[in-house]
Amino acid sequence: MPSRLPVEPGLVHLLARAVGDEAAARDALATAPGQAATLPLTWTRAMAEHFDDADELRAWPGGAPTPVGGSTGQLHAEQHFELLRPVPMGTTLSVRTEAGRTWHREGRSGALEFAELVTDFVDDHGEVLVRSRKVGVRRGPPAAGPPAASPAPPRHEPATPPPTEQREHPALRPGARDLWGWGVGDAHTACLTPVLTRADVARYAGVTGDVNLVHVDDTVALRAGHPRVLAHGMLTMGLTASHLTALVGHHRVRRFGGRFAAPVLVDDRLDCTVGLARLDDEVSPWVDLTVETRRGDGTAVFLGAAQVDRPGP
Repeated sequence: MPSRLPVEPGLVHLLARAVGDEAAARDALATAPGQAATLPLTWTRAMAEHFDDADELRAWPGGAPTPVGGSTGQLHAEQHFELLRPVPMGTTLSVRTEAGRTWHREGRSGALEFAELVTDFVDDHGEVLVRSRKVGVRRGPPAAGPPAASPAPPRHEPATPPPTEQREHPALRPGARDLWGWGVGDAHTACLTPVLTRADVARYAGVTGDVNLVHVDDTVALRAGHPRVLAHGMLTMGLTASHLTALVGHHRVRRFGGRFAAPVLVDDRLDCTVGLARLDDEVSPWVDLTVETRRGDGTAVFLGAAQVDRPGP
């Protein structure tokens, strides 16, 4: 990761367009320096990696092709964000990354090794504005003895709530106030895109700098076991986040994260369901939501959760 990340209107606008975040795209060029920026929820992580010149997945022109997952063979398994304080437009954030937990478990194809990276985005006063937690996974040697259980999520990150019965709310309209009309188990499903195009994937690759060949070359994708190029997991998460913020508002979201459950291919349809998982009346200032995105065939591709401020009267 780079050491600094500029919060520049053009960069915000570019990613917002790439993930379909209309509010962030609209506000980016209208927000004065020092005012709270309307950022796509995934912006810090996606754009910080764009500025990482040492990232082998962001090759220079003429550079050697990078294998899927990079030289470590590690794939992006989970991504979580804590949105702790407003991010001012025009500021430059310090980026601090450290290794987190490691663990392993036995999968269907053998042992899996998980490693966590925690990245803090810090202002000039030393305040952490956004915390990112990335979990990578790769195949490892068979474990000696019984497999270790996956660790419990850290205390600052709520566990993903169990899926709820998806009952469409009859009068849902975009906007945070509509959450007052939801009961536990209510949900809203919307189409993120009827067809994810090559242009969508290419746009995201260009904006973030992630030009791994599995996202742009059918031959490489085929060798990796897929019939055509894959979308970036963070593109799927970004599209999902844009639907979430259209419902509840950007500045109400306090936590958002989940795991990448299956690949998304060019030409796939994507639908997102946001459901109310927990509502503690007069106890908690937050509302817990489930956030799930599925392909057109019903396969879950992103399974996550969000914690948002309770809507005001």
